[in-house]
Amino acid sequence: MNRIERLVQNLKMQPHPEGGFFAETYRSDLRTDVPWTTDPSNPQRNICTGIYFLIPAGQFSAFHRIQSDEMWHHYEGDSVRIHEIGGQGARATVVGPAADPLRYQYVVPAGQWFASECEPGE
Repeated sequence: MNRIERLVQNLKMQPHPEGGFFAETYRSDLRTDVPWTTDPSNPQRNICTGIYFLIPAGQFSAFHRIQSDEMWHHYEGDSVRIHEIGGQGARATVVGPAADPLRYQYVVPAGQWFASECEPGE
């Protein structure tokens, strides 16, 4: 069993809808009204959630957007390139050991279109 298979098994990860694997680690019981929701049948959101997320080399997380800020924490492996498209155009940010400047955390703002992939050439 390789490292990715062990992580997926030990952390009880499942395929993520946009690509890669994930496991939810936290979901706050507190909820709040979300006036900007894209789902009028569910106008409330949990105040905070947390997941483990893994993108194997050669896979990607497809462009999507969520209704809350999303904070990325990089723990191990190759760096990740996060692509964003928003009101100020397109940009890409590298998170992880190859990032220059070095960056292990990054926040994607609520409503921003974004995708991610392993940093090419690492």
